[in-house]
Amino acid sequence: AWDLDHPNLYQLITEIKQGQQIVDTYTTTFGIRNIRFDPKEGYFLNGKQLKLQGTNNHQDHAGIGTALPDELQYFRIRKLKEMGSNSYRCSHHPPTPELLEACDRLGMLVIDETRLMGINELHLGNLKRMIGRDRNHPSIICWSAGNEEWNIEGNIIGERITNTMQAYIKSLDSTRPVTVGISSGFRSGISSVVEIMGYNYLGNGDIDAHQRQFPQQPGMGTEEGSTFATRGIYFTDDAKHYQSAYDRKPRPSFYSIEEGWKFYASRPYLAGMFIWTGFDYRGEPTPYGWPSVTSYFGMMDVCGFPKDNVYYLKSWWTKEPVLHILPHWNWRGLEGKEIDVWVYSNCDEVELLLNKKSIGKKKMLPNGHLEWKVIYQPGSLQAIGYKNGKKLLSAMQQTTESPAQIKLTPHKQELHSEDDVAIVTVEVTDKNGRHVPTANDEISFMVTGGKIIGVGNGDPTSLEKDKFLDELALVQVTNLQEQSLNSAYLPTALPVLPEDQWKEAFKNRDYKNLSPAYIYRGQFELANLSKEATVTFFYQKIGVQEVIFVNGTRVSSSTDDPQKFLLPGNILKAGTNTVHIISTPVHKVHDWDVINANPGMMQVKIVSEPWKRKLFNGYAQVIVQGDGTGGEIKLTATGKDVKEGEIIIKAKL
Repeated sequence: AWDLDHPNLYQLITEIKQGQQIVDTYTTTFGIRNIRFDPKEGYFLNGKQLKLQGTNNHQDHAGIGTALPDELQYFRIRKLKEMGSNSYRCSHHPPTPELLEACDRLGMLVIDETRLMGINELHLGNLKRMIGRDRNHPSIICWSAGNEEWNIEGNIIGERITNTMQAYIKSLDSTRPVTVGISSGFRSGISSVVEIMGYNYLGNGDIDAHQRQFPQQPGMGTEEGSTFATRGIYFTDDAKHYQSAYDRKPRPSFYSIEEGWKFYASRPYLAGMFIWTGFDYRGEPTPYGWPSVTSYFGMMDVCGFPKDNVYYLKSWWTKEPVLHILPHWNWRGLEGKEIDVWVYSNCDEVELLLNKKSIGKKKMLPNGHLEWKVIYQPGSLQAIGYKNGKKLLSAMQQTTESPAQIKLTPHKQELHSEDDVAIVTVEVTDKNGRHVPTANDEISFMVTGGKIIGVGNGDPTSLEKDKFLDELALVQVTNLQEQSLNSAYLPTALPVLPEDQWKEAFKNRDYKNLSPAYIYRGQFELANLSKEATVTFFYQKIGVQEVIFVNGTRVSSSTDDPQKFLLPGNILKAGTNTVHIISTPVHKVHDWDVINANPGMMQVKIVSEPWKRKLFNGYAQVIVQGDGTGGEIKLTATGKDVKEGEIIIKAKL
C-alpha cells in the first residue's frame, strides 16, 4: 500500500494497437491506499487514524520565482517532512504536476484546490481539467472547491454553488471528499452543505458549536496561524519591518501556532490543521508594505531556512528527540539586560544552564514550550533534555567571535541531469568554526563547469537582485540625414562632404530621378559605456548595397548575418556616436510602394556584475545547475575579511 513512510508506486501501461502494431502507449503512475474522514474520529489512512499536520503553500522559491526546477519541489517537500508535516494544501490553485509527483514519491498528503467557485463553464471546466489531470495521484486525499469566498460563504447563493460544484466533482471522482476553506463564520451557507468543513482560523467562529450543530460533518482546519516572524530576529522593529520570531498571536482575535495546534490536537473529531504557511512567499508582506516584498507567515523563509516555530512543530509532530533554544546568544550591548529564553522540546524535562551554572529545571507539558528570563552574559547557554529522569540530549547557543570563514554546504553532492540543481547553504563561521547567527556579510560567487540560476537570503525587506544576468538595451539611430552622391561606387574610406549639404533623409525624395548613391548620417547615444559592454548594430536595409562607418571607421558584418555588425569597442565612446551608411538606392516598382527609411537599432549588451548576496542573520542560498557538459562544478565564495569557501559538485549526465 501507499503510505507516508512507504510511498509505494506502480505503473499502468496502456497500449493502443492497430492490428498487431502498437501505435501509442501511455504510462500512468499510481498508488493503492484507503482514505476516510470520520465526523467523530478525524482522518484515517489505510484504516489507521492519522492527525493531519499540514501547511498551506504557494509555489515560489527564493531566486527562482514560480518556475521551479523539479529538484526544488523535492527539496521543499523534504523540508516540510523534516518538520513533521504530513499534508500539503495547494493554495489557492492547482499545483504544477511535478509537485504532486514529489508528494507521491516522498509520502505527503495533498488537498488539491481549484482557483474560483462558480457554476459556469469556466469554473466547472477548470474543475474538470484539474481532476482529470490529477486524479491518479495517490497523495491527493481531498478536492477543494474554493477558499474564502466572502460574498457567498454565509448565504443561500454559496450553499447552492457548493452543492452544484460538489455534485459535479463526485460525478468525476467519487473516491475523494470535497472541502471549502471558510473564514467568515461557521454557521450557514457553504458551512452547512460542504462535505468536509474547512475552518479558516479559530478566531472566525465557534468550531465546537458548529460541530454540535452538524455532528455528521467531518472537519479540519484548512488555515491556521498567519503568525508574523522574521528568521533570526528576536525584537520587533517596525522601522526596519522586522517581526520577532517568538510565537505570538498575530492579532488579538487570532491564535499563535502553539495555541492553534493545542486546539486541534485536543479534539479527535477534527482531522487536523493546515498552517498558513509552510514557506514565506513573494507578496502579501503583512503587517507591512513596501519595501517588504515577501510574507512573514512562513514556518520557513523563502529559502527554506527554518524559523524557530519549526522546532516547536518538530517537537510535537515527530517522534524524533528535539531540543532547541532561542534566541541566539550574540547580544553585545545588552549585558545585564533580561532576555526571554524559550526552549522547544519533546523531552519530559529541560534544565537550562548559563555558563555552566543551572538556572533551573522545568517540566514540559504536552504540546507546550518552556520559558526563562535570563540576564544576558556572553558565553554559553545550554539546555539539557531529560527523558524518564535520564539525560537524553543537549543543545547550546554560544556567543561567537567575528566572521572568519565562508562555509558552503550543498543539499546533495551530485547532479544527475542537465536540469538538476544543488541548493547550497552559505554561512560564515568564526575562527573556532562556530556559525555566526548575526552575520550580514556580502558574499560574491563564481562558478565553473555549471551556472548559478538564483540567489536569496530570506530577508523579507531585501531589494537585492535574485539573478545576475546580462542586460540588453536598444538604442535608436536618430537625426538621420542624407546627401546624394554622383557615383554608385562604394568607397572604403569615409569621404569628406560639405556640412551645409546635409538634409533630412528620405524627405520629398523623387523616386523617378534617384541619384546613383546616397550617404546617410545618424547619431546614437551610449551612456556610461563600460569596457565590458558589447554593442551590435542590427542594420535594416535602406539601400541595395552598402558600406557602413561608425565614428569614421568602416565596420564589417558578421559571417552569420550580413545585417549584423559587432562594433569594436575601441571605436566607440561614451556619449554621442555617429554612423554613416553609403548605399545605392532602392527603386520603387509602383508608386504606392513603401521604402524602408529606418536604418536599424544598436543593441547594447551590458555584462552582469558578479553574482552576490548579503547574508541575512547568518545565511544565504545559491542554486547551482549544470551546464550540460558533465564533469565537476566548482563554486567559490568570497567576502571581505573572511576566508573564501569552495565546494565541488559532480555532474553525472
